[in-house]
Amino acid sequence: MNVLRSTISIITMALLFVIILVACVACSGTTQSNSGDSIWTGKWDTEQWGEMTLQQNGSNVTGDYEWDGGNIKGTVSGNILKGTWSESPTYQPENDAGDFEFTISSDGNSFTGRWRYGSSGDWDGNWDGERIR
Repeated sequence: MNVLRSTISIITMALLFVIILVACVACSGTTQSNSGDSIWTGKWDTEQWGEMTLQQNGSNVTGDYEWDGGNIKGTVSGNILKGTWSESPTYQPENDAGDFEFTISSDGNSFTGRWRYGSSGDWDGNWDGERIR
């Protein structure tokens, strides 16, 4: 009878260990997926407008890029970042500011996008990027 109780006790402890291990792995996976909350943070090479640096804080993204001292500010929803860009000399619409829309790839290492002058009308061109770091 003592051998049976010892065996049951060992099996119970082993099952408890497995449950705790599975819970830890699940928590670890959640932490890793939360790193996706800052998926836009980093340096990007954009063929059209030079190197761009972005910083994501929650759903808000701010950044700058080389062309004409450019700045961007936007909001993330899913895999899409929408916002406004502005450049020197005035940093104002119609000639030096407008909208952009970026869609990040599933691996988070590139995006495709478009931009326009002002906040209405047709899109004026593409704005694509590859993650540098």
